[in-house]
Amino acid sequence: MYLGRAAVLALIPLIMVSACGTCTSLEGSTDRRPVSQLRLRDGVGDVFLADSNDTDKVAKTVRNVDVVAATINRTGRDLQVKITYHDLAPRASRKWNVAFNLLTSGDHFTRIVVWERGQYADTGAWTQGVSVTKATSEDSFGDPCPHEATAKVDYSTRTVTITVPNRCLGRTVPTWIRLADLATSSKAPHMINDYSDNPFNATGESESTPRLVAPAR
Repeated sequence: MYLGRAAVLALIPLIMVSACGTCTSLEGSTDRRPVSQLRLRDGVGDVFLADSNDTDKVAKTVRNVDVVAATINRTGRDLQVKITYHDLAPRASRKWNVAFNLLTSGDHFTRIVVWERGQYADTGAWTQGVSVTKATSEDSFGDPCPHEATAKVDYSTRTVTITVPNRCLGRTVPTWIRLADLATSSKAPHMINDYSDNPFNATGESESTPRLVAPAR
């Protein structure tokens, strides 16, 4: 599992400002006002080895990991994170995931969200699912949220959309959510290396979002 590793490459800064009044861009901005939606656009061919700090070890052709865009949307019911890939194929990776951390106004805990798709070595069967786990301390974790977080994979649009319901974010609906350490990871078939991408590095700044709030009704 890949969580919170800072990327070693500066990604091409192509984040674009949306025309939406509740959307924002992170590129070169110190504006941290609360928003309901933000969009990031990332460069192509900037995948790195997850277990290496050697910037020469770049894999430009690994599928199911090279992120080109991300949309993060807060609604009154949930948080939606949509990842768009440069290249996406059903069986291109024997292990493949998206991970990010959530901080909320409701408490001081971090919630770790992981969507993973993988193939069993013994049976060859494929499985996938989303977990939302509360970190109660630096090395202690609670039980996964019993309420269903979901993920939809659309190979025609090269996207994975993860939806985390409010019920996984505390006893009461938090006023704001902050998303941090968004990253993808993939292990290609017959390969031992884990490859990763981190679209937040395109900002050259913080690896967390502004406060995400539900839009006014």
